[in-house]
Amino acid sequence: MKNMAKLHENHYKMQQKLRGVQYAVTVENQAERKPDRDAVVQALYSACGNDAAWTVTLSLMANFFEANISLLVVAGQGQRDKSFYAAFNHREDMARAYSDYWWEHDVMLQAVLKARLFTRGMVGRGSDIISNDDLRASRYYREYMVNMPAEHFLGCILSDGLDTTLSPPMHLSFFRPPGAPDFSDANVEALIDLYPHIHRAFELHWQQRAVQEQLGVFHQSLDGLDFGVIFIDSA
Repeated sequence: MKNMAKLHENHYKMQQKLRGVQYAVTVENQAERKPDRDAVVQALYSACGNDAAWTVTLSLMANFFEANISLLVVAGQGQRDKSFYAAFNHREDMARAYSDYWWEHDVMLQAVLKARLFTRGMVGRGSDIISNDDLRASRYYREYMVNMPAEHFLGCILSDGLDTTLSPPMHLSFFRPPGAPDFSDANVEALIDLYPHIHRAFELHWQQRAVQEQLGVFHQSLDGLDFGVIFIDSA
């Protein structure tokens, strides 16, 4: 375990950012270049209510953080198909392997859970959670991560599962491959700065998903009736 005090400091900074944040809602087409902060914020809110749009948003964010892979996943057994999954540049076979098996052997996730840091709003860097030597010595790294390929990690917790109005335990992750430089302090600060927008955008998205699912069930119930129904409001 390394530099846990830094993770708590990051969490405090993120909480400060949550106060008084203003949300951008305009959407523009983005050029094929490293996006600026405003472009990322705009992409986040444009993805609300559209599952497929999160892949594009994750691509933009991966470019912003100079990452080769980005993931937005629910932690847990078999969640690839049960809940919500979006990713950029992460192969389907690797996604299913993680969902079916490797999530229980994810040494970074286990270190975070052991330190009781899997809390909504936590922002962290892999090298602050586990030493590079310990990571590289693990089966998770040798048999899974190098095949992504990935080594360096930066991520945040969007939901810890404690608030029933939000999603199940959900984390957003960025990776860089072996041989690439680790994520910098500036990258960590940038994710802390963006976190209120990331959380709010996904919160709105999750709420819209829930409404759409409820409406779908309602329509299916109506279709199953063999008699007519009239709904009359108070007017």
